[in-house]
Amino acid sequence: MLDKKKVLFVDSSGNMRFTMKSMLRSLGIDHLETLAPTAALLSHIQHQPYDFIIISHNDSDKVTGIQLLEEARYQGILPESTAWVLLVSDTSRDLIVHAIDNYPDDILTKPFSAQDLKRRLDALDARQIALKPIWHQLRVQNVKEALNLCDHFEPANPYYCAAQLLKGRILMAHRRYFQAARVFSRVYTQYHRREAVIMQAFCLSQEREYDQALEILGELICQNPLLLAAYDMVIKIEMARGDYFKARYILQQTTTLSPYNVLRYQRLGYCAYLGQEWEIAEPALNKAINLGKGSVYESKGPFLQLVDVGRCKVEAGLAGWQEVEKEVDLALKKASRFFPKDPLLPAESAFMRGNFYQGARQPKLAEKFHDEARVLADEQGVQLDQLDVWKQPGETPMRWLQNVPSDPAILLTNPRIDTYLQHGCHAYESGQLGKAMQYFTQILREQPDHTDALLNAAQLYLEAIRDSSYQRDKRLQMARQFLRTVEKSRLEASQQERLDYLKQVADLQLEEYPPGSLGELLWEVV
Repeated sequence: MLDKKKVLFVDSSGNMRFTMKSMLRSLGIDHLETLAPTAALLSHIQHQPYDFIIISHNDSDKVTGIQLLEEARYQGILPESTAWVLLVSDTSRDLIVHAIDNYPDDILTKPFSAQDLKRRLDALDARQIALKPIWHQLRVQNVKEALNLCDHFEPANPYYCAAQLLKGRILMAHRRYFQAARVFSRVYTQYHRREAVIMQAFCLSQEREYDQALEILGELICQNPLLLAAYDMVIKIEMARGDYFKARYILQQTTTLSPYNVLRYQRLGYCAYLGQEWEIAEPALNKAINLGKGSVYESKGPFLQLVDVGRCKVEAGLAGWQEVEKEVDLALKKASRFFPKDPLLPAESAFMRGNFYQGARQPKLAEKFHDEARVLADEQGVQLDQLDVWKQPGETPMRWLQNVPSDPAILLTNPRIDTYLQHGCHAYESGQLGKAMQYFTQILREQPDHTDALLNAAQLYLEAIRDSSYQRDKRLQMARQFLRTVEKSRLEASQQERLDYLKQVADLQLEEYPPGSLGELLWEVV
């Protein structure tokens, strides 16, 4: 199948481009293009439907392979049908971890044979072909059919796991976080895919189930101490909880494990500032500045934040103001040089100078620069109090949510029902049948025809009839009423199977009821 694929190979060496061209031709690839890495490459990629982009990472290149992948992920310009293969000759831990941070589809170490490359490309191609019908349904916004296709894969199918991960991603994109979390939990239990735990933790954190998210992440990190994405999710959760001390501690660990990530240093400086740990904030911000040169994450923020850290040091009596003043001048000059076209930077720079001199107890200088900042801000149509240099740093765009379009009709449906389903199923699994019934009853108050809530409530009534003599006739009547309501609905295969089974149980004599649970509770996908 490779003969029909369109491939782009990128390397700064003309000899390597010639060698790879010959190798790829020997694999039957005719639709082939080779280019050198440049800043204009991404614009070219946007307008070409490549199946594979194979790119070399060379530290000596002005624009490296990892930088191009980082920016492509940041801009979200790679369609799901394009696989990005990164070639590396440096196999040091720092570089490999940094490469993984940007989610290549595969990493291949030089030197490699034509057969090595063919095996990797064949595997990626087979996965793309298997998932192609699902992506087609997503592109035409037929989300329910896409989810149905995900479930058409049998567990024995080699792409069942990939389809289930995609199902979870679709649910995430539609904010069905509890449903997605259950999918990811099953995937990890069956296949031990580490990214499933990270996505499950993200879903739980979106529903503020922070303790549960941290618990599963802690177990994952114990088993995979170099899995930086898991640490990043812990940091995200700790910052959401407002525990910046813990976030700072973990950020120090991650910047040691992977010293090339700009955003982690920006977050480390931010958390250390909030904890008044100036001796940590200052070097972290300087590192973010140095790493950020030429990166999509380059920002004026760290320059201005360094000025404010200087003010804090002076106010705390940790340094003389005239000594720090030189550092302030240098930081602002660099900011002006690197961001000459930023319209707000002059106002922000004057404002931060005024704050610095205020902290240094130099009221005349403070007033002078604050007045200047006010004039410059007015020219830009903003108020002085809007100049906040300590905004929380941005995040790497999540690869899992990229390329997954959403259906507005599904986004508008009641998300509370997911929460009730989650808590109801959890209560049932914990043996709290009465509490579980309360949650399913609440769903039926808001959506009386909710199929899975009806089936789950019917199952709970049947189990209660078997286990207790209290109001047996009334409970049986309710269970049968719920099942009759379900019969009027359009059912998925799993729902029809559940309905048929529960109807059979309801028609049995009491002594014939099966012992234990009557089955796993259902959970309607959307």
